[in-house]
Amino acid sequence: MAPIRRRGLPACGRSRDLGDSIGEASALSELGAVQIMTADYQASAASYRQALDLSRTAGDRLGEASALNELGCVQYLTGDLPTAAASVDQRARRQNRVLS
Repeated sequence: MAPIRRRGLPACGRSRDLGDSIGEASALSELGAVQIMTADYQASAASYRQALDLSRTAGDRLGEASALNELGCVQYLTGDLPTAAASVDQRARRQNRVLS
């Protein structure tokens, strides 16, 4: 595993140890971004799904919207256009709830 990808893992663990699910979701989202840059799309999607689950559990609608958007990007990059469109549509609905 490249050094830059390993840096995200301690942040996830520290946040988890502190019970900070929003911080853990944020760290996983950052890790997912690095995984996209290294074309590790499967790992990136898994990181974003974990971030999405944590954000939902924490009631963080903005984090949820962000994770859905990034997951949609990964799905688009892998050619899964219908699923990407559904993820981005869900993101828009979550974001509209946050802004209203």
